[in-house]
Amino acid sequence: MSLNVARSMTSGDVIAQLDKLVEQRGTPQFIRSDNGPEFVAKAVRKWIKDRGFETLFIGPGSPWQNAYSKSFNSRFRDEFLNVELFISLLEGKRPTEPLYSRAT
Repeated sequence: MSLNVARSMTSGDVIAQLDKLVEQRGTPQFIRSDNGPEFVAKAVRKWIKDRGFETLFIGPGSPWQNAYSKSFNSRFRDEFLNVELFISLLEGKRPTEPLYSRAT
C-alpha cells in the first residue's frame, strides 16, 4: 500500500508510485484497483502490460472485492481528512509521513 497526498493525480503520478513500490517490494503477480481514471489510463495499462503484471479490477459498485483498501480509505477520510483543516498541501503531507515509513 502507498499513500500519496496531492490535490490531484495523473497517470504519471500513479506510475511513479507503482515504480517505487515494485522497487521496494518486488514484482507483484497482480495489481488490484478500482476503475478510477488514474488506473484505467492508457499509460498505466501500458506500464502494467510492459512489466508483465496482470490487473484485477474491482467491479463498479463492488467495494467488497477490495474490502481492506476500501475500509482503510473510508476510515482515513472519516478519522483524519474530515477532522483536519489543512492550510497548504505541504501541511497535509506532513502528518502522513509516518504512514509512508510504515507502509514501506
